[in-house]
Amino acid sequence: MASILVVDDAEYLRAALRRWLELEGHTVIEAEDGDGCLAQLKTTVPDLVILDIFMPGKDGIETIRAIRKLGTGIKIIAITGQPAGGTDYLEFAKALGADRGLRKPFSSEQLFSMIESLIGTAPAVT
Repeated sequence: MASILVVDDAEYLRAALRRWLELEGHTVIEAEDGDGCLAQLKTTVPDLVILDIFMPGKDGIETIRAIRKLGTGIKIIAITGQPAGGTDYLEFAKALGADRGLRKPFSSEQLFSMIESLIGTAPAVT
């Protein structure tokens, strides 16, 4: 299965995503903000980064740009709890290099489908 870096300032969301992903056989690494994400990327290159857009410090938009500058080809799913309407930050994130965007709340099925489309690892059959 895949190595996935989950980046979100909300500890409860990181914990929930870790549970979902580990139950499907993925290895999960966590960071609470963009700086933590970039620090993790100095020592490991995951298959995928799931990254919140709105975080204190280095936000998701800045972090996407920094990841793309590394030239590693890591796949990125940008997530946000921002309601639809106004500026579409998911589209902005995709324009800057995120491969997909997902609005919170989302289901495990939505997430797993997106992961499979990006890195080709189907969830384990349960």
